[in-house]
Amino acid sequence: MSYHLKLKTGFFKKEPIEMEVFDNELVLETVSKKRIVINVEEILHIDVINKYQSPELEIQTKDHNYIVCLDDLSQEQEIYSNLSRFFKDKFKH
Repeated sequence: MSYHLKLKTGFFKKEPIEMEVFDNELVLETVSKKRIVINVEEILHIDVINKYQSPELEIQTKDHNYIVCLDDLSQEQEIYSNLSRFFKDKFKH
């Protein structure tokens, strides 16, 4: 599954990305073709943050913390469903 979202890259900066959800990894690819591959073993947890206008996903690994913005709410439930299916106990919704 592939989704067009935005990755927080600075205080008020967001970069468009494509997030692909697979059964054993998440792939975040920026418009500049930088690929971030996060294996399921690296993920500590994925949380939904609802305190802003658009929901955000916080993907935490041992080494990094990625914040992904769900600006297009039409994909929200599908994204949650796939994260829940593939990352079971690591996804908290």
